[in-house]
Amino acid sequence: MFVVEPNTISVKKIAAVMYGNVVPVERAMDSFNACMRKDSYVSCAMKDWYSTWNKNANRAHEAEYYSMSLKGWIWINGKALNEHEAVWPEISHAVRN
Repeated sequence: MFVVEPNTISVKKIAAVMYGNVVPVERAMDSFNACMRKDSYVSCAMKDWYSTWNKNANRAHEAEYYSMSLKGWIWINGKALNEHEAVWPEISHAVRN
């Protein structure tokens, strides 16, 4: 996960995995920064993604992530939409590219 140079897309993907698997934002930032040896850009971007996903309680399909507990690709949906919705292959291919 941490082999690419941090950019908007890579930070969002890593933030989604961390957020979706309920890793606290501080631990997510520390892990990313320790592996990448990067500075405040990553921390700020990670906080921004967590904040965005926390604020949008009714939005669906915010980002996709791999759920460690469910062993599959799941959508980050707003807190009011509390189901675990699987990402279908035809949709995830378009989102990932």
